[in-house]
Amino acid sequence: MRTVLCLLCVLLSALTVIAQNMTIHMRDGRTNTYPLNDIEKITYDMPQRSTPRNIAGDARIDASTVLGPDYSTRFACDGSLQTGWLAKCSDNEWIRFSWSEPVTITRVVVVNRPQFGGSYDPILSSCLEFENGTTISLDPMNTYLSRAEARVHGIKTRWMRFKTLRGNGCSSNGGVAEIEIYGY
Repeated sequence: MRTVLCLLCVLLSALTVIAQNMTIHMRDGRTNTYPLNDIEKITYDMPQRSTPRNIAGDARIDASTVLGPDYSTRFACDGSLQTGWLAKCSDNEWIRFSWSEPVTITRVVVVNRPQFGGSYDPILSSCLEFENGTTISLDPMNTYLSRAEARVHGIKTRWMRFKTLRGNGCSSNGGVAEIEIYGY
């Protein structure tokens, strides 16, 4: 009987049975009735899967450098493409998102920064780094507000770092308009 109930639970989020007898109707037309001792209440709760959401704003954020208060790390995940984190250089700069408890990351979207002050700096090479040592290279972001996306298939971590590997060197400033980190 419990096996049958478990099969039913696959289709339901929870199942509660209160009965003195259970009758099961088979596909071939047969019926089977099973007596239950007194009245039993059996509840099966199915584990709920969370829908990934943008968890970047839940993190503590730090960076290798920040150009100034108008380009703080908090602007990297504020939902606006008109603001962003800006570093003092464009090569080998990073911004790190840290959580107090491990999170499971499923997807990361990075949007290159807008033209602050009339200049534009492409990110020619960048990557995502995770606590477990995983490194994922991102596509170049050569244009104004271009995007790079990585589906990371459930990396469990306490931190993730976006790192600019190559831009225009220290003659320009690296940074991003927005980083969205989806997970639970």
